[in-house]
Amino acid sequence: MTTGMRMKRWQGMSRGWVLVLTVLSLPSLAETPFAGTWQVDPERTEFSSMLPLKITIERGVFKNDSCASPVEVPADGGDHGVPGNPYFDAMSVRLPDARTAEIEQKGGATVVWRGRYVAGPDSRSMTLHFEDRRPVHAVTGTIRFERVDEPDPAAHPLSGSWRASRLIDLSPSGRTLSFADIDNGLAMSASDGRSFSNVFGDRGGGTAPLHGYLDGAAVWVSRRAPHKLQINRSQDGTLVEFTIGTVSDDGRQLELGELDLLCQAKTTWLLRKQP
Repeated sequence: MTTGMRMKRWQGMSRGWVLVLTVLSLPSLAETPFAGTWQVDPERTEFSSMLPLKITIERGVFKNDSCASPVEVPADGGDHGVPGNPYFDAMSVRLPDARTAEIEQKGGATVVWRGRYVAGPDSRSMTLHFEDRRPVHAVTGTIRFERVDEPDPAAHPLSGSWRASRLIDLSPSGRTLSFADIDNGLAMSASDGRSFSNVFGDRGGGTAPLHGYLDGAAVWVSRRAPHKLQINRSQDGTLVEFTIGTVSDDGRQLELGELDLLCQAKTTWLLRKQP
């Protein structure tokens, strides 16, 4: 459950998802294929979204209408309250030049995320440089976006609808996950400092704290098949992320499909098992 991609655009209120799971007859937990250390292959990362990232910068106001809880704040560099978001309660936006927006999100007095959006020369591409400080060890990276509408010459170059197309780089702190089998469950530790230990939901387990992350973070873990893992992450009781992990038949690759329920945006990560 990598964190690199919670940068976000990807904030809002969860839409209703009904999950119908079949309880399978599972082999001995000692045989789980998840145990071991896995490393992200950044070049194989894929993005998909039901809705594009929609940014509007107009008359000194920044708007992000992408998620169920839209954000609208003055672009004056000051902190402004943002109600209804489980990750942050204040946000500032600064426009240092005609093609750039710098964003800072805070939970209380603590900065939890920073991002710098830069429009390309033709306003048909955009680059996001982000620093996710929600985990203990901050994760940084760069994502390229492509415009999905026609640029308006009279509008700010960042205004419009965008889709993430490529992960350009990701810091080492966001690349590694380790899983270990425990009695009737699984333990996880990540290079960004997050960790959990939880009994599988289909074995009677409930939610467990997600350590090394924001206060109020919790996970529920279940095996949906011998090679398939489900992780639900909640923040202060709100379900914010749904992840399916599938190990390849040869046991060498782990595909993690993370669905951000707040903004209906999916990131698919490919991880390779380490010796």
